[in-house]
Amino acid sequence: MTILYFHGLGSDEQSRKFQLLKMQFSTADVYCVVWNKETDFAQLFEHWCHKIQGAENIILIGDSTGGNYAFQFREMLTKHNLFSKLILINPLLNLENRIADFPFPKELTDTLQTIDKVEDALLIFSRRDEIIDHRTVAKASQPYTEILWVEDTHRVLYFDKLLKHIERHIIDGNRKTVTIFCGARNGNSDEMQTVIHHLLRLFAEHHYDMVYGGSQKGIMGIASDIFKKHNRKVTGVLPYKRIKSEIVSTVLDKQIHVHNLHERKKLMIELADVCLVLPGGVGTMDELFDVLVNNRLRFTDKTIAIYNCLGYYDDIINQCNKMISLGFLSFNFWKEIIIEQEATLLFDAVESLLKTKK
Repeated sequence: MTILYFHGLGSDEQSRKFQLLKMQFSTADVYCVVWNKETDFAQLFEHWCHKIQGAENIILIGDSTGGNYAFQFREMLTKHNLFSKLILINPLLNLENRIADFPFPKELTDTLQTIDKVEDALLIFSRRDEIIDHRTVAKASQPYTEILWVEDTHRVLYFDKLLKHIERHIIDGNRKTVTIFCGARNGNSDEMQTVIHHLLRLFAEHHYDMVYGGSQKGIMGIASDIFKKHNRKVTGVLPYKRIKSEIVSTVLDKQIHVHNLHERKKLMIELADVCLVLPGGVGTMDELFDVLVNNRLRFTDKTIAIYNCLGYYDDIINQCNKMISLGFLSFNFWKEIIIEQEATLLFDAVESLLKTKK
């Protein structure tokens, strides 16, 4: 885990909160992003973006004015397909909400963004904040964001008491992500659609967010509708060059655009806690074997679940078994790959395997 702490105005790496964070997360890589009135923020962001390349669990914590910069840095990371959790403490999201009786440095005014919406984050506000009025931000819609009010001042004198809450948000959050590989067609089996519906509801009802190819058609569209009805976050990964046959879903919470299908598969796998393979066509087969190969060669370590409903994948399973018998695949190829024909058995197996990986 890599934690970047963006301190407040006038502070530095000697910040009390930064020192407490280092003690609380002693097994993580905890860094302070130091800035001042002379900082070139574009250069600073580029430096830290390069420094944390390859990190898998990135946490950004922004304090006061540093919260604005932490938000901006997450936007930059997202453009580089690097994803992070965001925690903001009494953040200065809009200069108009500043109520302090001393002026804000003119040198920094143009470096701030006006931020109306913070998505997928933890916001910590002090009720007795004498610097920033947070009421406007708190009343606005902040999708998938937890807001925590504390009885404290702007400096958060009792920050040590918040560390357990921050740790819970980082480690748990009660949010897992299932990447779904499936067809952009419905198929012609009503029975197959029924059992697929059942499996998708199991994941949505148990607090999984969903990543998929972003289409409104076929099983892809069915999946996105089910997760949205359960108020889960639905992310679509789409190529800039639109595939003619695809219709983009209207229920997406987030669209991520990539340059080609290779990048699409790579990102969908990276974002997954679980890769769930449902019935589909050659595109789904391509995605299935991509994640199998990546796991096999240890480029990834994803939980892979193949829903072999109505024996849909029997022939592929038999072909792989033939490769094993003829010596082209290792005899332990199927180890830790979940294959089930029944929805509940598959879901239970996924949950059990995820627990062993924690």
